[in-house]
Amino acid sequence: MAWRSTASASTEHRPLTTRRRKATPVPRSPIADDVGLDGLIQHLRGGEPLPAYAIIGDEPFARAQALQAIRKAVLKDADPNLALSQYLGSEVGDPKALFDELRTPPFLAPRRLVIVEDAAPLAASARDALCAYLEKPSKTGTLVLVLEKLPRNERLGIALRKVGLAVTCQPPREYELPRWLAARARDHGKRLDAAAARRLADSVGVNLPMLDQSLAKLALYVGTRDTITQADVEALVEDLPVTTVFKLTDALGNKEPAKALRVLDTLLAQNSEPTYIVSMIRWALERLINARTLLDLGKTPDEIARALHMKPGYFLDQTLAQARRRTRRELLSGFRLLLEADLATKTSALDPRDALEHLLIRLCA
Repeated sequence: MAWRSTASASTEHRPLTTRRRKATPVPRSPIADDVGLDGLIQHLRGGEPLPAYAIIGDEPFARAQALQAIRKAVLKDADPNLALSQYLGSEVGDPKALFDELRTPPFLAPRRLVIVEDAAPLAASARDALCAYLEKPSKTGTLVLVLEKLPRNERLGIALRKVGLAVTCQPPREYELPRWLAARARDHGKRLDAAAARRLADSVGVNLPMLDQSLAKLALYVGTRDTITQADVEALVEDLPVTTVFKLTDALGNKEPAKALRVLDTLLAQNSEPTYIVSMIRWALERLINARTLLDLGKTPDEIARALHMKPGYFLDQTLAQARRRTRRELLSGFRLLLEADLATKTSALDPRDALEHLLIRLCA
């Protein structure tokens, strides 16, 4: 008698079935959703910095604040010369140099910080290398990519959000400005009444650094008073930094170095901080880069106005005229000069006035 194994007998006439493997869950980011500036600050107060951040959006003031918050949290009181490196995405040839720097143990600092501004070219050319790094990031380094967008459904966006955090920086709409101003006034220790907020918003428009500096000056003007009123805004409107800063950005756009240096003297006499002046130049330069890009794409003035959150009229016409005087490449090279000046005003033994004068002369060349 022939014997058959139990296994073969039990499966002899059983139809074949395909077993599905259980899907391995994708690791979740420490913070599930993208956050705004307030969310970033709350996150940094609550724990250690993450290995990577993406600062996304087109609002320079919010981006500058996000960078400042990350820099302060990562470096703490360490000398930036020992632990901070800044690059332009278009100038990073081999990303391996960035990764080696991030993996180098920090010296007299809690972590190393590498910031890549205008990181879109790097994200496009070195996507695979960036994704590979983010799978096993440095335990003692933080990488910050500054770019306009980083979609959640693309490889790099997924990889970064698994180990890091994306921070969105978008300007408020015009009707949201009074509420934004009221919140910023509280940061300056003051209350801004509704009429004052509307008057200031109408005077300046969607220009966050100018609005913030104007609030700082108004806070000094009212002294020990708790509330800034419309009368206070009216009293100072001609002397607010917005008027002087527009003159500076016009001088840069029109390549007038002598005028730019005179306006710089006025700003410094108004006790404007060098870091604020750099942020305003950054804002003007980014606006010109965006305008030049849109012009190259054949966009109409109305389309450009909507994209730049500007009203049609004098300031838009000036911006377009200035953008037409330079190529996008020239404007991007100016951004490199700006990064050097920004670092010099924070870390160099060079007098901040000298650094700013040198920057203005080179930008007007």
